[in-house]
This record gives sequence, structure tokens and C-alpha cells, in this order.
Amino acid sequence: MAGLYQDDSLARLRDGVSGLLGHWQLSERTKLSLLCISENATYRADDSERDAPLVIRVHRPGYHTRAEIESELHWLNALRAADVVHTVCPTATRDGSLLSAFEQDVRVA
Repeated sequence: MAGLYQDDSLARLRDGVSGLLGHWQLSERTKLSLLCISENATYRADDSERDAPLVIRVHRPGYHTRAEIESELHWLNALRAADVVHTVCPTATRDGSLLSAFEQDVRVA
């Protein structure tokens, strides 16, 4: 994992996220800011055509399955709906999916 977050890897990751902006109806002028990196990368997406920024979490390849990530997002929605605890509200893509994916050429040094 040491090479996963090198400068060239971060540039490819940012390019991948940029290619998905339309999935959330974000414009090409959206400004992406890297918020943090741990096992995942988190970006803030500021689009002047939207009222509020979105936060996009990019999962590390091979860390969790798609089903595990979807389960987490559905669990967050269930907690919000039951008013058990205040959680973030996952934002669906234009096709209603809670996940979007891109291929990433991962080079680990």
C-alpha cells in the first residue's frame, strides 16, 4: 500500500474522480479538493451551480467489495430514516445508484 498514494497515483485518482462528476450532475468546472487519505481518499467537490458541496469517498482497490460498501450506505440511510442518529446522507447518482466506479491503473511501489 505504500506506493498507492504517491503523487502520480494521486493524479490518476483525481482524474478518475473528475471523470465521474457528471454522474452526480456536477459540472466540468467543479473544483476538487483532497480532504484526507487513509484507507480511502475523500474529496470535496465544489460546483458553483449547486447549493452545497458534495463529499466523494473513493475506496481503496480490493479493500471492500461493492456489496459491503452498498450495505454500509444502506445502513446509513436506515439510521437516518429511523432518526436513530444523525449521519451523512449518501447522494445517489443520476441513475439512482449510491456507487459509481472507474478503472484505476494501480501501481504499488
